[in-house]
Amino acid sequence: MKTLRRIAMPFVVLPLLAAPTSTIVRRHDRDDQAFLDLALRYPSTVTVRKARDRGEPGDAGTLIDPRWVLTAAHVAANLAPGDIAEVGGTSYRIEQVVRHPDWRSNADLRSDIALLRLTEPVTGITPVSIYTGSDEVGMVVTFVGRGGTGTGLTGPVAEDGRLRAATNRVDRAEGSLLQFRFDAPGDSGVTDLEGISGPGDSGGPAYADRNGVRYVVGVSSGQDSRPANRKEGHYKVLEYYPRVSYFANWIRSVTAPPVPPL
Repeated sequence: MKTLRRIAMPFVVLPLLAAPTSTIVRRHDRDDQAFLDLALRYPSTVTVRKARDRGEPGDAGTLIDPRWVLTAAHVAANLAPGDIAEVGGTSYRIEQVVRHPDWRSNADLRSDIALLRLTEPVTGITPVSIYTGSDEVGMVVTFVGRGGTGTGLTGPVAEDGRLRAATNRVDRAEGSLLQFRFDAPGDSGVTDLEGISGPGDSGGPAYADRNGVRYVVGVSSGQDSRPANRKEGHYKVLEYYPRVSYFANWIRSVTAPPVPPL
């Protein structure tokens, strides 16, 4: 089941909510086709789902190695060996699920990160790098999600199963979390293809390109709708992503190839 979590400001978790779709909610004054076209540039975005949920939108992740997918721990908690990761139109079986050791429940937003090992390496898709810098504030990133759509005026309203992407700017970086705000046209921080992850888009990437290298800088985790009068996916909502740079050493320790015996 796809999930959306509401969280209180700053960085305090409120109850977990269920949601029916994966969504990128976009600014209302841009054509939807621009968001569909942008998503085509990010083939390393992964859909993860239970093996029995064929045809469902699933949740999301990011290919960071031919055998490894980065996602949210609360997404990984619903997966097991034998479940599916879809990359570039091809399905791969999940071999191993590794949640961060500090994650115990859906309340653990600060450590909501996990890794999925695949039974065989992905071919034909280039993995992205994990970001290790500490300069995320002000960085323009790209969110990618599949399933539904809507605008900052309507929130998520429709589902068509298509992959969309939108941009946003890191508003705050504190410890293990990044914060984003869904700015409206005319707001000082708005980006040209502004958007936000919507209900159910858990585990999805925040991408950034630096000096010709594509990085994943965050993992979609939860949304605070109180600044938007509790209207999910509307302008002014805040969204929180675990900060990949904070977890870089843990990611490397899990994904590093085993050292052969002497």
